[in-house]
Amino acid sequence: MTRRNFICTRHTLRPGSRDAVRAWAKMMNSRSGDVSQTLRDEGVRMEMVFLEESDEGDSLLFLLDTDDYDRAVEIFMQSDHEVDKYHLEFLTQNSVARKRLTLISCHEDDG
Repeated sequence: MTRRNFICTRHTLRPGSRDAVRAWAKMMNSRSGDVSQTLRDEGVRMEMVFLEESDEGDSLLFLLDTDDYDRAVEIFMQSDHEVDKYHLEFLTQNSVARKRLTLISCHEDDG
């Protein structure tokens, strides 16, 4: 079975940023090859991003599979990849807070 080390972070978004989120997601999805390369550089095996929309405010939930989250973030922050620069600019402009969530349960099919 593949070893998993899931990390989840919540990025609370600025009010009114849904259009920017959708534009960011469209661009990131259209550059999947570039994104895959940056994930390899960061030591991230998988990344999923969910948009949580609510009347109290929207958030992005990032779910990563990586052995060293802090190192992955450090590599991302120093990256020269254009797609990472775009991603960092997006987060800087649209995220007001980041919080690491606690994993309390994880189940996989051993089959």
